[in-house]
Amino acid sequence: MTEENGRDTIMREMRAPGCHLLVDTSGEQLLLGLVAEGKLIVSDRRDSLRQIEAISLEVESLVSRMNLEVSSISSIGVVVGPGSMAGLRVGVTFSKTLSYALGCGIVPLASHEVIANIYAETLDPVVVLRRVRKQEAFGAICARGLSGLTTLSGPVVLGPNQLSTWLGNANQTGTTFLVVSDRAPSQVLAGDYDGDVVNFHLPDMRRETCESMWQLMNAAPDRTKLKSHNDVAISYVRGADTKVSYQRLNSTGDLEWVKD
Repeated sequence: MTEENGRDTIMREMRAPGCHLLVDTSGEQLLLGLVAEGKLIVSDRRDSLRQIEAISLEVESLVSRMNLEVSSISSIGVVVGPGSMAGLRVGVTFSKTLSYALGCGIVPLASHEVIANIYAETLDPVVVLRRVRKQEAFGAICARGLSGLTTLSGPVVLGPNQLSTWLGNANQTGTTFLVVSDRAPSQVLAGDYDGDVVNFHLPDMRRETCESMWQLMNAAPDRTKLKSHNDVAISYVRGADTKVSYQRLNSTGDLEWVKD
């Protein structure tokens, strides 16, 4: 099968009747959603289980609630980063393996765009900050335009008192920013920044986050975001470097990790 024919097959699967799985393991909690026949259901919280222990159980629970089978999943939207590397490995590895097993396509989603899409009600840029470590946060600037939501700057890693300087260098003169903080350390928000800050709290925003993921999955009219499992990589930003880890099939047919 040629690459073009393979992509055409994946595009048909995305349009065909079926159900669509949403996976986000980039943050503090596992978040799963399932869309079928225009209806969205969201997984329950399982604080007693780690993400790696809960993800298979929750997917089976979701499809059962829809009176479907796992084999009904026709596409997967998965957050590939930035976020917790340990968490991202769980979600991306699971999604790639399931995609390989079912022969369905994957839509990679950026965590900062998923969050920004919830709050981008106007054309004003939204700044998303996500905790990296005790005194650092991922930062990205997103905005809604005629072609949908786009990332204008970042993601980068910000340390203490670096937010105002970074925003000042973002070539957005005279712009009013809405800053959305996903557990960003207080040191990053300190300094001379005096704009509006909204706290993103996943336990209270589970449905809104899944709705945002589903909206972004369908944002490209020609489905250009749909990928095969071999083309999906973890996107993880640390310091001034961009590190990407991904999986591919080796000569024996097994999935192996590759780091660039």
